[in-house]
Amino acid sequence: MHVRMTEKINRFEIPPDRATEGWHWKRYRHEATGLLTLEITDYLDRGTRRTWSDGKRKRLEDVLGQFMEGITAAAQIIRRRRIERTEWNRRCEEERRQREELLRRVKAEKQRREILLEQVNCYQQVAKLRKVIADFQGGSHNLPAFWTEEARTRWISWAQRVSDVLDPFCNSYFNEELANTHFEPELDRQADRFEFLSW
Repeated sequence: MHVRMTEKINRFEIPPDRATEGWHWKRYRHEATGLLTLEITDYLDRGTRRTWSDGKRKRLEDVLGQFMEGITAAAQIIRRRRIERTEWNRRCEEERRQREELLRRVKAEKQRREILLEQVNCYQQVAKLRKVIADFQGGSHNLPAFWTEEARTRWISWAQRVSDVLDPFCNSYFNEELANTHFEPELDRQADRFEFLSW
């Protein structure tokens, strides 16, 4: 809490010298009045008394008891405000933490879906590729003479490895981490709210 004491000062304009012509700076003299004011400078609630001054009927020393009561009331207001501000900051921090957590979950769910759709595409490609491999192995197509048995075996081995890499049932798509993942399809509605944050 901040308190200040001020003294009322009277200001009197000094008339210019008769010899001064045209524009000139105004000059003033100041006179102390001996009238003192005590003021609480902190912002307080409307209607809360903040100043105590010398007056015609009472001197400042006569109202020091009222001033001390005012200090006590102001301290309670400031303490209450500090508690409210702390609680407001705590709520804001909690809301920020919840927004960040929701955003993290939305992004994780979006990424899981993108990977799933990639795996679906790969699975469809694998089905086509394995049909080609089966047809190739069945000899249903006539290959040029330079395709030796050893070359055919090497190609089949290579094509099967490619299909295994693409196949979600053979690659690491269905790993332990995915088995323990908490899927959240209900985040569809929240995802649109955070779309602008994806960039």
